[in-house]
Amino acid sequence: MTPEYFEIIAGFFLITIVCILVAIGIIVNMFIVTINLNRWKKTQALQSIDIIITSLATARIILLVLYVLFIIDNLCNQSVTNVILFPEYTITLTLSVEFCNLWWGSMLCVFYCVKITNYNNRFFIRLKMNISKMVPWMLLVSVVPSFLSSLPFKWFVFSFQTFNRTTGLTGVVKTDWFAYFMICFVGSFVPFVIFCFFVGLLIVSLLRHSRKMSSRGFGFTEGQRDTHLRVIWNMTSFLLFYVLYFLSSNLYPISIIFKKQLLTLLCFIFSTAFPSLHSISLIVGNRELKKNILTIICW
Repeated sequence: MTPEYFEIIAGFFLITIVCILVAIGIIVNMFIVTINLNRWKKTQALQSIDIIITSLATARIILLVLYVLFIIDNLCNQSVTNVILFPEYTITLTLSVEFCNLWWGSMLCVFYCVKITNYNNRFFIRLKMNISKMVPWMLLVSVVPSFLSSLPFKWFVFSFQTFNRTTGLTGVVKTDWFAYFMICFVGSFVPFVIFCFFVGLLIVSLLRHSRKMSSRGFGFTEGQRDTHLRVIWNMTSFLLFYVLYFLSSNLYPISIIFKKQLLTLLCFIFSTAFPSLHSISLIVGNRELKKNILTIICW
């Protein structure tokens, strides 16, 4: 088997995995949105955590649909590194939704940390008392850096060069992949740091609380243990997926610069896996969502 033939087979296999992940992600996130909207219709209210999860799932549906368009475009171009036919404004929109997805995921971690941890800090206590009221504003405000971080993509990444031929003017779109890398890194770095900081605070608080309870001879009640396990599951899975996404999204342009097509496909797989697999872990870690999906499976 020649290396070219092997690369074609591997590329087809990896693209198939991407399509499966995208399909699963759309179905799972539509399930989350549907369940929470039905709950809101019945009760005319949603808890703050449900508002964040619903907003996050909605952003991921839009992101995965844009990924589908990107896949179709690249299949038409017969190259995963060719984005000429994919409209520039659509790529900018995709990047903006990606950054929004990261910011809202970080907001989810901030909410978990503030609500569960017990730090005797005046600012932290005030934040704990008002975090539920701040959630809608936090979600809206985080859209601004997401949009602003993606704007330079249209200005600095693409350039159109024309050539004077005897048959007329021809042109080609050139892509500055180093500028692409810098925009992705800067746009994803701040929410990534916020996420890691609050995950660290959450883990330290849970360990400190567990040590304190053990030293006093008290154990956890079943409800407390379940809550701690759900939070640890959500944050651990989120941290793993977030790190993989951060690395893959920033390695993607580098792999194209060095013409490593298989690495490019692997990076794209991890990028599409993040909004799909983490939404599954959210369902597993959420009592109401888990109950509803088990009911549907049994039915």
